Amino acid sequence: MTELFELTGGAVDGFDADKPNQDRWDLTTFPEAFVPSETLINALQMLASYGPSGCVHVGLRPSKADTHLFKISELKNLLDELSDQSPKREDDLSPFRTWLKGQTGTKLFNVGCLFVVDSDGDLRVCLHPKLVRSQFESNPLPERHMEEGQLLSLVTLCPSDPIYPTITLQPLLCSDALNLPTDRSTGGPLMAVNRYANSFGKVIPDHVDIVSVATCTPQTKTRTSDAMVYRDWHGKFQETFLALAENSDYARHHFAAVVLANFQEIGKSAGGLSGIFLPVAPRYEAFPEGINVTCWGRPKSQDSGNNRWSSPGDDPLTAWQNRGFIASLTPNEIKDESARILGCTIHRLPRENSLWATNASLTKCEISVGQLNDAGKINFKRMSDHVGI
Repeated sequence: MTELFELTGGAVDGFDADKPNQDRWDLTTFPEAFVPSETLINALQMLASYGPSGCVHVGLRPSKADTHLFKISELKNLLDELSDQSPKREDDLSPFRTWLKGQTGTKLFNVGCLFVVDSDGDLRVCLHPKLVRSQFESNPLPERHMEEGQLLSLVTLCPSDPIYPTITLQPLLCSDALNLPTDRSTGGPLMAVNRYANSFGKVIPDHVDIVSVATCTPQTKTRTSDAMVYRDWHGKFQETFLALAENSDYARHHFAAVVLANFQEIGKSAGGLSGIFLPVAPRYEAFPEGINVTCWGRPKSQDSGNNRWSSPGDDPLTAWQNRGFIASLTPNEIKDESARILGCTIHRLPRENSLWATNASLTKCEISVGQLNDAGKINFKRMSDHVGI
């Protein structure tokens, strides 16, 4: 967080919010269950010295527990602390507070948080419960079993300059993005935004532009025909990407980009993949080292037949006709690596791009690699500097 916000620049004086010539960023997504609630509060206190920022989306976990699930009492305490941090915008937390008042007993919830400092310098916070239980959150022990939430969350960014259109984000936690059975048989939040749009009253946006997914899901290791080992995207996530692009149940998401952040390793098992899905062709014939591109399409040499997801041996960037793609971090380990961050720019959101123009794609792609120093802090370098390319 310090690394990110130092790019934005701290306050110079009371009348100048930002240092000049600093890189800006719009969204940073961390994995599910990534930040203890106490650390979140400390991070929000740090924001007091910074001007308007990009959005930060992160999965939370209790500060003093060996589980990522929150008791109702812990969530009430978190709400009170968040209200102290953003007293001017208590209304941001009102929907979550109202929902939480209706919860009783010993229920346990998985919760995420999206926060931003707006153009007025006010801290804005959205808490959202996980609505779809994963297979890892079903347990015979009551203290390990997750209760599914019933609160849909959308965040619309309204630029202070009206020349720019609004942008709507939907923050999700892991299996929220998957088409899985739910206790109430209503489907997940992606489908529910369209099927139950009246739950938002008259303020439901026409389009969801970005789906931010904080995840903690292991991916399978697969071999190509020449014995090359690689991690393949979980099939359920691939199904979601396709559904968002073409299924009428996801009409508001047809032009949405999906941003996913995962752990490279989960316990002793291989972790998941982190990346971005766009429902357009990738456009470029190569991406920087450390980024793997998986495409939805078919070989140019194939006159007919079904589209499919590519594998590393297919050379889809040059030899395929593509309709969509996922650009993700390759999980190859670098010596002494503590963290890896994929940064890129979506050059025109798909909804903003004319059908007569060349498809939008990802630009300015770079990877930052963090190394732990002797003082216990992580220093970040661009991967190109790190590996000497």
